[in-house]
Amino acid sequence: MNSPTNLPDSSQKNSPDTSLRNLPSDSPNNESETKLPDSAPEGSVDASAEKPEKFINRLWWQITALLAVSALAVFTGSYFDRQLERFMPETRALSSTYNGKASGLEALAELTEKLGKPSRRWELPYRQLPGKNGTLLLIAPLESLKDFEVDQIFKWVKQGNTLIYLDDFTLAMSRIIPEKLGVKPKILTKKLENHKFEAKDFGTEPEFANVKSLIFSTATRLEGGKPVVANTTGIFMSEVSHGKGRVLIGCCPDFCANRTIAKEDYWGNFQFLQNWFGTGGGTVFFDERAHGFSGGTNVFLYLSRGPVGAVTFQVLLILAIAIISGSQRFGAAQAVDEKRRISNLEFINGLSNAYRRARANPAVAEILFQEFRKKLARSLGVSPHEPIEKLTEAWQELPAEQKTALLAGGAASQANLDQLVGQYEEFMSQREVSDAQLKSMVASCDKITEKTQDRPKAPANDLLIMEGTVAHRSGSARHHME
Repeated sequence: MNSPTNLPDSSQKNSPDTSLRNLPSDSPNNESETKLPDSAPEGSVDASAEKPEKFINRLWWQITALLAVSALAVFTGSYFDRQLERFMPETRALSSTYNGKASGLEALAELTEKLGKPSRRWELPYRQLPGKNGTLLLIAPLESLKDFEVDQIFKWVKQGNTLIYLDDFTLAMSRIIPEKLGVKPKILTKKLENHKFEAKDFGTEPEFANVKSLIFSTATRLEGGKPVVANTTGIFMSEVSHGKGRVLIGCCPDFCANRTIAKEDYWGNFQFLQNWFGTGGGTVFFDERAHGFSGGTNVFLYLSRGPVGAVTFQVLLILAIAIISGSQRFGAAQAVDEKRRISNLEFINGLSNAYRRARANPAVAEILFQEFRKKLARSLGVSPHEPIEKLTEAWQELPAEQKTALLAGGAASQANLDQLVGQYEEFMSQREVSDAQLKSMVASCDKITEKTQDRPKAPANDLLIMEGTVAHRSGSARHHME
């Protein structure tokens, strides 16, 4: 039974394999050939290979699992973040129904919904208000409303709707609406902190039904309009009629904040606003556009916000990885061969061919023997400039076990330094050296050098290289010298 193999050996020289790795080369040194990546041998089976259908099916299952884990992680994290934010101090007050912290109005929105009153968050442009019937609750906008936006709101109020506008009015940007209605905010000399207003401070409006008291803080008072909540200090809530509708202006932006819903003393605040929502009729619109929230119909804007945006980003990332993996843009991982090459094989091959064509074996033998002499001299502790006789004497002083190893196996003629020197002198006198004689001399040099340095024998392919290129041997000797 023939077992598949990836690398050719000496037993396959006569094999009819026509792969690139077995093509003949002009260079006798096979190491100089470009190493091609190993291909899978014929008849071999890759255990990791799968049918395309099974691979695609498994890929989609993995994507589905990643999507489920991603969505679960995002929404779970968002829930815990919201719970944690309730206990973390606020960096700034935000009177928004999206804010679950102390200054937010999330509790008011939930209370309105549980009382059965139709309500929604308003995030669209104000020009879309016409046709909608109800009450618009605008509390402490983050930015000043544009003049055309104020006109759009007033036009909607004239049609018989209600506007409730609560703010501290300490900044000029917040005074646009009251001043257009003839109400002027004035800053108090002393701020009222959690001041309690009794029934004697209320007007006669039906919105005070079941309201025993109102508690809020304020730094301003109002002048103008019909007083709704007032005392000897001034007016703090005022009603202004506008066309068929009406506007309630109050200088208390923390009215019905989340931090007060659990305190019974503040329940009158929530009852008061719920009464206004009831008498106003229609839908209660919590203005979130003034707090920076936009309800545009752009699907990309929707998919980029909140938990949905986080999930969308992760889905796109997973799809990108899946597409890249499916298109096989990345090849299989392969180990990088970082072995240090002996020398520049292309240069050595060229130099070897030049020596061979010039039939300069004596010159090669002289170069190699001189390299061998320097190397042997250093190994034996003799100066390279000493005569050859000094090397012979040092060689004779080697330990007996090393000489025995050299002379074992019938290698005496190759390992004897005297014979090697005599062979070299004979070559130099004749000025003619055959390839067989040159290889024999190189083998003797290698054996003596290896034994004197007491190191493992060099790889066999180093000697085989000499069959085709003598200069490679010189380069190899220089490499070992370094």
